[in-house]
Order: sequence, then structure tokens, then C-alpha cells
Amino acid sequence: MRARVILVLLLAVGLVLSLVFARSLWRSDVMVAAEVEANRTIDRLNAARLYYMRAGAERAASGGLQVLMDYRNKRTALPFPETFMHELASIYSSPPDVAVFFYSPLPFKGRATHKFDRFQANAWKTMNDGIADRYSKLVDVVNHSWMRVARADRLNNATCVECHNRHPQSQKRDWKLGDLRGIVEVSMDINARLAGIDRALLSIGMAALALILGAAVLAGRLGPKSAALAGAGGAAAGAAGLGDANLPSLRQEEAAFSLATPPLDEHYEDEFEPDDGDFPDENDRDADFMHDEIPEPPPTPKR
Repeated sequence: MRARVILVLLLAVGLVLSLVFARSLWRSDVMVAAEVEANRTIDRLNAARLYYMRAGAERAASGGLQVLMDYRNKRTALPFPETFMHELASIYSSPPDVAVFFYSPLPFKGRATHKFDRFQANAWKTMNDGIADRYSKLVDVVNHSWMRVARADRLNNATCVECHNRHPQSQKRDWKLGDLRGIVEVSMDINARLAGIDRALLSIGMAALALILGAAVLAGRLGPKSAALAGAGGAAAGAAGLGDANLPSLRQEEAAFSLATPPLDEHYEDEFEPDDGDFPDENDRDADFMHDEIPEPPPTPKR
């Protein structure tokens, strides 16, 4: 009984450790998948802005059209590429699961100032110091887990540098190629995915624990029956004289009998081995038969 209890405890501990390891592994896979998805979204946003800047804004400016931040008040104006990016971010945002941001500590005058939270401040410092152009982290906000991915938005075009340095609404006049202009961030709520993992692991754990307990109970019930059957078999063997206690005497009697009785082959060889004169030759038998006297028939009585 004690051995079964210890075995059940060991199996339960192993089950718990396996579930903890599986939970960590699956959560990591979910976070990696969310980060990849967020980076793909940022790539699409950057590709769309680049296409608009080359095929729309630059051609419009060379054709005499205005490219403005506040373009909505003029029918012949187009939005700045950064304004276009802000509007794309609002379009790509899908509350409450996905949020897209495009922010900078030096926005153009007239644009709403963005107040950085801790994640965004750390991301800006990391990118501005040249440590890395990507920053991601799992953040818990109001009992929800958000996978936040930030990417650097740098000035990689001479036209952009010139515009930012000469525009009257720009807060900085000494921009250079490669300077960090802003950050594009995509945050994804993965709370539902993580909760699904926990529910699945809970179901697996309860099923496995039920199997372990069921096996232990079944073993406990079958144990006394097996012992009773083994005892009954031993008693029957002892009653028939075939128990373990009678085996030594039986072996001794068998050994004594084998010593007293010669082997069967030797016995028959000694008993029936012929001598030279026991069986006459076939020709001698014929000769003896030919020389035997034939008895005369009895005389016929006289009448």
C-alpha cells in the first residue's frame, strides 16, 4: 500500500513538472508568433508609405500640388508621408486586439504631443543610443497580456531630411541621414491565446491525474485477489505432496533410485549379448537337420 502511494505521488509530481514545462514552451511559441505578425504589419506599413511617397507625394509636389500636414482643408493638397503613416496606423488598428502607433518626441507643431509610457521610453532610448532598431516585450495591462513590438523609423531619404529641416512646423533643424525620426509600434493582445493554452493544459492534467488515480485504485483492488489466488495455489500444491517443502525429499528418492537401477541399455546388453556358440551357423543348422534320423512308422497290426 505504501509503495503504491509513493508511486502515485511520483507520477503526480512528474505530471505537474511536465505541464509547467509545456506551458512555458507553448507561451513562448505564442509570443514569438505574435512578434512575427507584428513585424509583418510594420513592414506593410513602411512599404505602403514608401509607395505613396514615390508615386504620390513627390509627383504631386513636382506637378505644383501642395503636400501638407493639414491637407483636409484644401481640395488640391495631399497629406505628408508622415501624416499618411498616422492615418494608416489608425486604419490598421483593430480594437481591442491590435493597436498601431506612430510617435516621436519631436512631432511637427500642431500635431498632438504623444506621452510616452515606460515601454515607449525604453524603446526610444534603445534606438536613439544605437543599441538596436527593434524593441519588443510582453507587457501586462489591466489583466491583459500585450505583445508590444517597436521599430525605428529613421530618415533614410535626402528629400525627407531637407523637408524636416526647412519646414516651418518642424521642431528640429539639424536633421541628418540616419537620424531617428520616430517609432512605429504594433501591440497585440494575446491574452485569449494564452488563456486557451491554460485551459488545454488544465484539461490534459485532469485527464492524466484521473488515469493515474484510476490505475492506483485498480491495482489496490487486484492486489489482495492476486495474493489470495497465490495462497490457494500453494495450499493445493502442499496437499498434493508437491509443495516446496517436499521437493528436497523427492529429489533424494529420485537420486537413490537412479543409483540402484542400472541404465536400461546396459541391462539389455548384458542379458542378451550372444556368445560364439549360442547361435549356430545357418549351414550347420541345415546339416544337423539332414542327419537327423526319421523315425519309422509303427507296424501295422495283424488281423
